Amino acid sequence: MASSPVTSSSGLPVRTSDWLLISSLLACHSASAPSTAPNAAGDRITLERTKCFGTCVAYALTIDAGGAIAFDRTDSGATHQTAAAEPSSVRRLLASIDSAGFFDLSSYPESSAVCRKAYMTDLPSAKVTVVYRARSHAVEHYLGCRAAPQALWKIEAMIDSIGQSSRFLHGNFGGPFGSTYMHTP
Repeated sequence: MASSPVTSSSGLPVRTSDWLLISSLLACHSASAPSTAPNAAGDRITLERTKCFGTCVAYALTIDAGGAIAFDRTDSGATHQTAAAEPSSVRRLLASIDSAGFFDLSSYPESSAVCRKAYMTDLPSAKVTVVYRARSHAVEHYLGCRAAPQALWKIEAMIDSIGQSSRFLHGNFGGPFGSTYMHTP
């Protein structure tokens, strides 16, 4: 199937085939706890979410290419939990993040000039760190920054989905944007 070039609301190129793959990952990942595979390359994804001026839950979610998931709640309800994802789903997620242009994305912190043009106050931040194929890149994203590209919001949602954050949070995402899992603009 040929990819047709489209752009996100921020003007970044997005291939239709990437979002078809992303949609299938979100729809088809296993809810059961599969066994993990060795991750000799050290490929991994970490999503960190901060507190807001409300009830947002702060946590760090790390998924390695072998399927091991570590969830650390970092606010007053501090906990450490583990689970597993299908290694093939994680590998597809890493490849999708790479092909979506993550390694070329800039950060969107609250203080940035671009965020001040499309800005809401009192929301949490997210930080995505990806180590893949001997490359490492981190992107900070203030969730009140509506100028951030759709690709970044979708990457955060995919990580929450494959990493099963809703399972660890028991449905309590907190605040209006406690998690982009259900709130992609």
